[in-house]
Amino acid sequence: MRENTSLNLLLYLSISFPVLFAAFVFLTGNVNYPLATIESYKYIEIAKYWIDKNSTIWTYEDVVQRLPIYPGFIFLIFKIFGFDNLTALIFIQGILGSLTIFMTIKILELLKLSKNFIVIFSIVFNFHIFYRFSVFLPNAFFLFLLTTFIFFFSKFFFEKKIKFILPLCVVISALVLTRPMFQLSIILIIPFLIFLIFKVVDIRNTVKISLSILLISSYFFGLFIQMSRNFNEYDKFAYTLQTGNHALNVVTALSISDKSGCGEMDSEMMINMQKEVENKKLKLNVNFANDPIALDKIRADVAIDFLINNIEKSEIFPSLFCAFFKTFFHPSPSAIYQAFGISLNGLSIAEGNNFFEKLKNFLINSFNNIKNFFWLLCFIFLCLMRFFQLYGLVNGLFFSKNRMYFWFLFMTFLTVIMPIAGMSSLRFRTEVETLLIIFGALGITHVMKNLNLFKS
Repeated sequence: MRENTSLNLLLYLSISFPVLFAAFVFLTGNVNYPLATIESYKYIEIAKYWIDKNSTIWTYEDVVQRLPIYPGFIFLIFKIFGFDNLTALIFIQGILGSLTIFMTIKILELLKLSKNFIVIFSIVFNFHIFYRFSVFLPNAFFLFLLTTFIFFFSKFFFEKKIKFILPLCVVISALVLTRPMFQLSIILIIPFLIFLIFKVVDIRNTVKISLSILLISSYFFGLFIQMSRNFNEYDKFAYTLQTGNHALNVVTALSISDKSGCGEMDSEMMINMQKEVENKKLKLNVNFANDPIALDKIRADVAIDFLINNIEKSEIFPSLFCAFFKTFFHPSPSAIYQAFGISLNGLSIAEGNNFFEKLKNFLINSFNNIKNFFWLLCFIFLCLMRFFQLYGLVNGLFFSKNRMYFWFLFMTFLTVIMPIAGMSSLRFRTEVETLLIIFGALGITHVMKNLNLFKS
């Protein structure tokens, strides 16, 4: 009883951590607060434009090129709490982070996976989530929405009540209007969700068909809103104008050379592709200043052409592996230190003639440097969590009695993670943190059970 009380106290105490981290940023400041970074600035300026067009040099053309949900969220904060009130914004985002942790705990309780100290520590020591909700970018907001989506799906799956389909539809539209990556949900997530409606719910087929149409409609409703915004400006239907640039970045990341780190941008490759984009622009009699949709298509076409004809096929897998390794194995202090202007004496600058000498000197230095030591502890804990998450993933997909549930989570994971292929950044890991916690909790629980069986 006492142990359960301590578990519950620590578990629900973790809910307050995003708000506490926001308070810490408010008191100390970092690269994103009180002055926003260049990327954050873009979303803040959109919100300011919607309130007062004269308050920013941005035009409607600049505004329409970003998906509207996250700038709309900032707009509401500014309208309620005051124009350009970043203090209110950072604390409200902290509250969204707390709600994200709360829903994650409720999902774990539905799965009966929350009563374990290691599971709780996987939440408490996930500083990356706490930090991301203090940054004015849509990644953490998307995580909040995706966690909401998983929460309502979990309620639907285990309680088998169709009343949870309606909030799922609302969240699907919101996700499509928050991050472009969710446009792939029509390939994996929505078809699988429709399959589950027919499989797990005992209702009339006409109702199942109606719910399926509602799910598909919610996806296309979100798509239609953004495409209509672009049509009003450019007289052409387009969902996003970022596809071409993203494709160029992915292709450069897939090119391994002496000029680029594993999974990093190859500047020479990018220069060559930009030259090809300019060549194609000259051949077409189009005013690209007034037609960014055509320019986006050119960039995408050039990226595809270079991927097929200029990238060594043998380079693709190693580059993808390295990029995903960096994304999933960078401990949270890597980003947090940078945000707060804290230097890290990393492995890359450690003395030594080869990797093993550098590693040895880095480890020795870590025991004499509190910043390095904390980074090292976080890295070891992260590696342990990745083992549990992989174990939990395999167990959930092939051995769990709720295999269909975990297959759906895996489909969601693939949908979110596929568009960042080749892009090595902690930021792009944000959106799947809740899924990683769930798979990790499943892995931890089953490893502990197996250890107890082995001892007995």
